[in-house]
Amino acid sequence: MRKVYLAIALGFCCQGILAQQSSYRWKVEAEAGVSCSVLDTDVSGLSETYYKVRPGFTAAIGAEYNIVDQLAVGAGIRFVQRDYLYQNLGGDSWNTRYNNNFISIPLHVGYYLLHNPYHEKGLWIKPQVGVYYEYFTSMHTKGMYPMNIMEGYKGDGTYIRYNTTYDFKKNENHLRRSLFGGEAGIKIGYSFGKIDASVGYQFQYGFSHIYEEKARTSKTARRNSSVITAGIAYKL
Repeated sequence: MRKVYLAIALGFCCQGILAQQSSYRWKVEAEAGVSCSVLDTDVSGLSETYYKVRPGFTAAIGAEYNIVDQLAVGAGIRFVQRDYLYQNLGGDSWNTRYNNNFISIPLHVGYYLLHNPYHEKGLWIKPQVGVYYEYFTSMHTKGMYPMNIMEGYKGDGTYIRYNTTYDFKKNENHLRRSLFGGEAGIKIGYSFGKIDASVGYQFQYGFSHIYEEKARTSKTARRNSSVITAGIAYKL
């Protein structure tokens, strides 16, 4: 009789453990990190002109749902700075530093390898791909250009310096504020049970031309970014 009771007790314990392991379906996450961005456009017609990468800040909150097995889908809201440097090194060199701020909504799908953090503790790796919509909230420019810029950049070396915030109400440069892109990356993390900690890398590729059609001077002009983040997540 004692063996029967022991078997029943062990059965309930096993069921409880399995129920506990499979009870997590949702994950809420916060992350922050560094973005490195550049403007991808054709400047072959401009002598000694370059766009260079500059670092920015990014932060996001999001939620993820474990659909089946190791497959999960997620969405969130993200702030990202896509900053870069425009530089001309010919003659009287001049430059412009762009500080561009965006709010984006990413959607992604990922697949967990090594361990599934929704069911077990341990190290996990998650490749993921997705798309995003983003809204251009503000642009700040700072730089200098030679006073005789319209005369071929040759003169006495006198520069005009500027530090301005772009007026989107006037939008004199016909910039697009609603943009789309795609992203691919990988996250490496560790599950402690209800809590996960992770680091990740993503490459974000802009699908949209940054200018309205009437203002385009090149076939392509899009912002691309590499993003490195650290995050913490809580399972529900």
